[in-house]
Amino acid sequence: LTQIARDTLGTDLTTVDQTGIEYAMLPDGVGYVLIQHMDIDTPFGTTSQTAMALAFAQVTDAMADADSIIIDLRYNPGGSDSVSFGVASHFVDTALDVLTKTTRDGSGQSAPFTATLQPFDATPMMQPVFVLTSRLTGSAAEILTMALRDLPQVTTMGQTTSGGLSDILGFKLANGWDLGLSHQTYRTLDGQSFEAVGVPPDIAFAITAAPLLSGEDPLLRAAFAQARSAN
Repeated sequence: LTQIARDTLGTDLTTVDQTGIEYAMLPDGVGYVLIQHMDIDTPFGTTSQTAMALAFAQVTDAMADADSIIIDLRYNPGGSDSVSFGVASHFVDTALDVLTKTTRDGSGQSAPFTATLQPFDATPMMQPVFVLTSRLTGSAAEILTMALRDLPQVTTMGQTTSGGLSDILGFKLANGWDLGLSHQTYRTLDGQSFEAVGVPPDIAFAITAAPLLSGEDPLLRAAFAQARSAN
């Protein structure tokens, strides 16, 4: 699926080392960013959020003069929330509360923790941004979608995401099996939960098998049309 997106793009992508990020700046002024997962090889002595924010600076530097940007999360299964916040930090100029999280605590839930997005620097990416999602967009990729979706320059497009936002409570059973449970609830600031239902897009676009099987990517082409019209 990601290769179909690359082929549709029709140009080579640059890889950001230690991440799942590939990007290209097209001659018509549209930047394309493919994020395959929300993980990073974190150097000793730093956090994954800081490491990803520094790594993503390679992308923002390359796209400083972009008229608009497409961020493709359609086939991203997730990873670390902090990595997602490292990416999102490049799109705000002031601290911004974006979601709350509670954790299962006995028969109830813990007090809500408010996640605040901190700006990477004083020159955020304020061009129109189109975030592409699908039913395969999961976990921390959904968190990135939630962190970006209410920003004024961002439009989400595609399918509703998978609806599996929780971190995993993992432990080992007596027979040696590893077991992981969803034990957290993420909500928007107005209290909405997308668990099991997914994050809906601003612009719905059906993703069907037939064109993909023939090597076509209609959603990506539609996103480029939207991005060019936003210039």
